[in-house]
Amino acid sequence: MGYPGRLRVLHFPGLETPLLNPFIELLLSETSREVDIVPFTWRSAFVGRYDIAHWHWPEYFGAARTRKGRIFYLAVVALFAARLTAGRVKVVRTVHNVEPHSGNDSLLERLSLRVITSRETHRVYLTGYGTPAPGTSVIKHCSYPVPIEGQRQNPTGVLGFFGSVLPYKGVERLLRVFITEVGNKDLRLAIAGQAPDPDYRRLLTELGQADFRVATVLRKLTEEELTEAIRNWDLVVLPYEKMYNSGAAMLALSHGRPILVPDTPSMRELRDDAGADWVITYPSLTGEVITDAAARAHELANNETRPDLSGRSPAVMGRQYLDLYRDLVS
Repeated sequence: MGYPGRLRVLHFPGLETPLLNPFIELLLSETSREVDIVPFTWRSAFVGRYDIAHWHWPEYFGAARTRKGRIFYLAVVALFAARLTAGRVKVVRTVHNVEPHSGNDSLLERLSLRVITSRETHRVYLTGYGTPAPGTSVIKHCSYPVPIEGQRQNPTGVLGFFGSVLPYKGVERLLRVFITEVGNKDLRLAIAGQAPDPDYRRLLTELGQADFRVATVLRKLTEEELTEAIRNWDLVVLPYEKMYNSGAAMLALSHGRPILVPDTPSMRELRDDAGADWVITYPSLTGEVITDAAARAHELANNETRPDLSGRSPAVMGRQYLDLYRDLVS
């Protein structure tokens, strides 16, 4: 189905949803210059006019707290999939994670995910690692347009982690390694971000209280608080157990802060783009790794260099998505 004039793209998540984040906002800002964005609601999904459906995190389509809710959304998702097929709508999915972060805890949710993803025409990966060729492309995660003024400052000796504090992100191990293996008493470690699980939050708080060098702020930070925190750190440590993609890594680099990350194919790719001084990788997190990375970050804080993220600008990303949209309907 085609409509006269500009292409119309149904986009999930929409504009008013907890899933909306800075990456989505940048993507919509860049692509809306040349296509009409139709924010996703179930009403717009069924009766709206659009040429392309573009979604992120499709596991949330069928997520519900109760069994009745999951049955209801499975039916709705099936009808939505049929509407996409009947309308010959091209469907794009941006793959943010190899495995869903949440949702899909039940057979019904997994079935909903299978039904909706079966209608996908094209998948966009954020890294070239392991991407099968047919029906896919790579559009790398963009940098963030943060003000340059005030980004560089004298070394502080503070290392930091930020973002959602979830078990798979390796924060507990980071704390234990820092406390037991890093002997430098001049180094500090800050953990900042919301920890949804109360037991996990209590564990991290207790670990942090065992060492005067550790500070934990286990709540969601405002944008201003997060900016101030990152700029006060010499190094951002992201010790994820599995790392395919990280918006936190791109935000840290955009602020001119080096990152310490696992040695994964996607992080090696980012290292090739930004430079080895800025993306420090490790095979196993140890006190020596942390200490050496802190020393390298200390040296960077003494000069005016910045990572080269020109190939990952929002404008570059937006153009690539616009080209993809047009190719799919041509």
